[in-house]
Amino acid sequence: MKKDFNLTESQNAFCLNLKRKVFQNIEEAFTSNGKFKENNKSRNSEKETINLVIGLSGGPDSIFLSEMMANYRDENKDVNINIYAMHLNHMIREEAKNDEDMAIRFCQKNNIDLKVYRNDIEKAAKENKQSTEEMGRDTRYMYLNEIGQNIEIKNEKEKIYLLTAHILEDTAETMFMNIARGTTLSGLTGIKLKTRNLKYSKYNILRPVYNISKKDILKYLKLKNIEYAVDKTNFELDYTRNKFRNDIFNKIDEIGYNIRKSLFNLSQSIKEEETFINKYVEKKFKKLNITNIEKYKLDMKNNEENLSEIILDLEEYLKLDKFIAKKIIVRSIEKLEKNNSLVDISSKNLEDIYNLITNNINNKKIYPRKDIKIMISKNNQVKKKQIYVIKER
Repeated sequence: MKKDFNLTESQNAFCLNLKRKVFQNIEEAFTSNGKFKENNKSRNSEKETINLVIGLSGGPDSIFLSEMMANYRDENKDVNINIYAMHLNHMIREEAKNDEDMAIRFCQKNNIDLKVYRNDIEKAAKENKQSTEEMGRDTRYMYLNEIGQNIEIKNEKEKIYLLTAHILEDTAETMFMNIARGTTLSGLTGIKLKTRNLKYSKYNILRPVYNISKKDILKYLKLKNIEYAVDKTNFELDYTRNKFRNDIFNKIDEIGYNIRKSLFNLSQSIKEEETFINKYVEKKFKKLNITNIEKYKLDMKNNEENLSEIILDLEEYLKLDKFIAKKIIVRSIEKLEKNNSLVDISSKNLEDIYNLITNNINNKKIYPRKDIKIMISKNNQVKKKQIYVIKER
């Protein structure tokens, strides 16, 4: 990491420490053991190729992320790193074209392949009966995924990742929103460095600046004299997230608490606890799971492809501690998702499901989600009641 001779020693130290922190996140995201560079240096084979597709809005967070990835690419020649960027012009603000032009200038300067999309998000949201936020998020992932699919892969080992510029404050906002709606422990783990969700993409999604604060990002960009756009909609109170960001959180800050940092630290502690708990839950799930594979194959043969289910042993389930019992239900729903992605069921729904099962109510159904049905029914072959967790497609 090179020093910038235009900066003071303390300013250089700040920039280098921040960059080092992001680089550590990048290497942890690339591998399961966090020793990416060491693993590559030990290989005597051809250099590994990694393709990164970044969502570049032009705001400070995505500009900082793109700057860090360009730096990482330039400072790590033992790996072939190709960077692609996706800019979506939402056509909501008058300044949107200026943001687009700025994103183009940034990518030209940093040798990043940029693809620009233009989509009237407000119009699309009305047509699809979604909020503007939801439509914008779905559209961004759609285009990120499209770029990933168009990358020419030369061998099976070549990797593609999608990158988003979620930062420390995003975790705090997400946690607070989940608390307000009602959530389980999983909803308090915040934003993760690495996830995969087939709703959006088949590729892993990385968030290398997830633990970097807005304050540090703005300071870095100012010191480095890097241009970025300011999205005025971030300061409006029309959207739920912005109400938390610009109203509620600011009021808490006025009292003297750094609520964003406190919530982020809490999320990291919960992640550690969740990792331990999930290993235990998985063992219990395997013991309780008595899904009849032969019956499922028969259903498929009879073209009942709209039905997928997990069957749990009711007798064994009733022996579980309440906390673990609820976790087993969440795990069952996750198993019905092809990618085992994180499922966040509200605490009220889980309580209702638990009461249904422990009260042994036969054939009564609960829908924690529109496509998920949970019920207890008697299996005539074994003459026992069982728990059915069914995904209706």
